[in-house]
Amino acid sequence: MNGLKANSVIVRFAGVMLLALVVPFTILLVLTMNRLAAIEREDANQYLSSNLRTVSSTVDQVLRNLEFSHVHMFQDRAFTTGIRRLAPYDYREAYSDFRNITGIRNSISEVAVANAYIHSIYVYSFRAQRMFSSRINWDPAFNHFDGMDVAWLNTYFSNDLRYPWHITGEIREDWTILSSYRDIWTYGDDSPIALVSINVDASSITQQLSEVTPDGVGYVFIMDGNGNVISQERYQDVAFEEIIAHMPLIELEGYFNFQFEGRDLFVSFYTSSYSGFRYVIATSLDQIETSVPVMRQLIALFFLLIALLAVLVMFLAHYYLYTPIRTLYSGMNRLHDGDFTVRLPQSPTSEFDYINRSFNHTVENIRKLINENYANKLVNKEAELRNLQNQLNEHFLYNTLDSIRWLAKKENAPTASDMVFALANFYRLSLSSGKDVIPVSGVLEMLKNYLNIQMYRMRDALSYSIDCEPSLLKQRILKNLLQPIVENAIIHGVSGLDRPGVIEIRVMRQDQWMRIEVRDNGKGFTEEKLEQVRQQLDLQDPYCEHSFALKTIQSQVQIFYGLDIVLHIDTVYGQGSSVWFDLPIVPEGAEHRDETTQDDHCG
Repeated sequence: MNGLKANSVIVRFAGVMLLALVVPFTILLVLTMNRLAAIEREDANQYLSSNLRTVSSTVDQVLRNLEFSHVHMFQDRAFTTGIRRLAPYDYREAYSDFRNITGIRNSISEVAVANAYIHSIYVYSFRAQRMFSSRINWDPAFNHFDGMDVAWLNTYFSNDLRYPWHITGEIREDWTILSSYRDIWTYGDDSPIALVSINVDASSITQQLSEVTPDGVGYVFIMDGNGNVISQERYQDVAFEEIIAHMPLIELEGYFNFQFEGRDLFVSFYTSSYSGFRYVIATSLDQIETSVPVMRQLIALFFLLIALLAVLVMFLAHYYLYTPIRTLYSGMNRLHDGDFTVRLPQSPTSEFDYINRSFNHTVENIRKLINENYANKLVNKEAELRNLQNQLNEHFLYNTLDSIRWLAKKENAPTASDMVFALANFYRLSLSSGKDVIPVSGVLEMLKNYLNIQMYRMRDALSYSIDCEPSLLKQRILKNLLQPIVENAIIHGVSGLDRPGVIEIRVMRQDQWMRIEVRDNGKGFTEEKLEQVRQQLDLQDPYCEHSFALKTIQSQVQIFYGLDIVLHIDTVYGQGSSVWFDLPIVPEGAEHRDETTQDDHCG
């Protein structure tokens, strides 16, 4: 009993204390660690991005200067004329063709040797299918060059050429080059007749990457808009492929990190607006985030201190909270078992001492109330016996009326027999075996008997109709809700009319509600009388001097259903009135919370 259990108050209290201390501080430390990591990543990205911008600016300047070399070639009339007059090799004129190709080779050779960065210049005639290179003086294969499976031509045909430079391959060697393509057109043609490119050795560009390489860097490379890559060294591992696969497609610069095979990689990139080349550095995240390991150690130390604090809290709570609560719990169990002699001792804390004294005082008061309650039960038993006797009297009245009905029928008095039969049925349904809640069908049957009795009394001055949706006949309601309303409609409505009175009773479905309406064609209400009745219904006091029946019905409905259900009255003076209200529809199979029944032993 004195041991700590998993569901004891002290364990729960310690758990709450730990949550109150651990959760906020853990969240704070984690947020701080993440913020420091983000700051370090931002600083690293700024440093690396600055270096990438410097390299990009240098490379862009070199490529811009080389790009203007196209202008010098296109200004050379011998070069452009030779391209336009170039015919297929098998259909050439020897002397004319010699002059053309000599002019082409001289032009591209002069431009190639003018700049040390130029690796080669290619000229390819689409119409003549002939190829020229500044690095190759003559090659028979170039006279019938179809360009099949040549990286240099495939790059031109299959990729986006909105940027001036592209990473591709040499036409004869396994060598990576950067090419700047230009088309040669003739007037009236739908497509270019030839292609010219100035080519740069990729190794002369990747030498610039040494300026941006930090210590211990993992990967440094340049990637064009078509996904082709150049670097100081050829990377063949899977991590390099993953870096390219994670590269954002839309952002022009920034950084990101991802995890690969247990390693966290940090990647910074910058894209040149001129060449479209993306300069990329990828390194281990541990070399970027230097403060994160320190924060992890602080978090571990924090949890150790929390564990020591939890032990201290549990010790103090055991003495000042657990022991007094267990004493109170034991005393309440003895009280629950019927021991009214239980008394709690003095507690070490003033609060629990007050609770214990209040408990002792309460137990003494309960003992006195039990003695008084025993005497009250004897009085209640006597009242129950009187109630049963009243029910027996009602049954005796029903049985007596039934006997009178048979006697009237025997004496050949059918009207009296039918009237007594209706009255007997009314009382039989009103008794309902002691039940206060009966089906709608039973309530409507009671109203039929009541209205039949009134029709015998008023003869042709009264008629009625009852209309109910079949799905609502099994709904259970208070049995005495409608009879007072119908009685008011007869006495205050249709009685004394100079025309036949009509009472209409309707039970309709309104979504999840059941609307019950009693309508008559009687005298109706004046505006003053209607306002008076509505004011009486709005009063909180259930006992009203006027409109007692309507107020009683509204109070019963509100108490029984626990809702602010209101009786509605619509009237036209001299033409009739309508009283209606809505009750919730109880799903089939569900029992109403306030339905009360009595034993059927009463007959």
